[in-house]
Amino acid sequence: MTFNVRYDEPWDGALDWTHRREPAIGAIRAHQPDLLAVQEPTPGQWNDLASALDGMTAFDGGFIRAQRFDVLETGAFALPGSEPRRCAWVALRDRAADRRVIFASAHVDTAEAAWLQSARTLRAEIERVAGDAAVVLGGDFNTPAGGEAHRALLAAAGFRDAWYEAGGADDRVMTYHGFSGATHLPDGVELERFLDVTSPASGEFGHYAPHIRRLRNYRIDWILLRGAIACTSALIDTDRHGSVWPSDHHPVVASMEWQ
Repeated sequence: MTFNVRYDEPWDGALDWTHRREPAIGAIRAHQPDLLAVQEPTPGQWNDLASALDGMTAFDGGFIRAQRFDVLETGAFALPGSEPRRCAWVALRDRAADRRVIFASAHVDTAEAAWLQSARTLRAEIERVAGDAAVVLGGDFNTPAGGEAHRALLAAAGFRDAWYEAGGADDRVMTYHGFSGATHLPDGVELERFLDVTSPASGEFGHYAPHIRRLRNYRIDWILLRGAIACTSALIDTDRHGSVWPSDHHPVVASMEWQ
């Protein structure tokens, strides 16, 4: 599971973390993930998640189920961009299969210039860490699926997108919904209204809109696989899990099995 929980912003008012805490924890508990990549938690949010997720062991980028995995090694590396961003990883032994897997959690910068460079950094650093081990890479990549960075990870870096492997397509699919609760990207005038709210041309994220229009999706949270592991099912969790939305992102969940 990969889940951008949105940082705790007091000016979010009725959507701040005090209101979203239980829905966010409920969303995670609903799926009982063995591997959980988390983006954007403040220290307070991190502590809330850690105390609520029984049986999970923390690493810099998320949590792993302690009963199933032995932690062999951990690390992190910086990603390009205008803000400090990183990818944290953990090398695990899956006790059930007695096999090694690398689990990584990435949060790519919002700047357009950082997207492809981040994909190249992820490829180089994960290849250095993983060798021939299987890899599960989850995260918020801040760019729609099908774009240059996504293609670079799937083609040059040899990853497979769990969403595609489970039969999913990209047309009008979204993981970022901006607290609207929308489950599919609108069309026509409604699309322009949505973009005016989430990524207005004059704002910090104005560069998103042309990519979203061209690629017809706002699927920016991905689970990518490499090596002898296959995705058997995948979903974007669009449930509310409480009185407010858990985050401005829908979490993404995938089931996998060894090959």
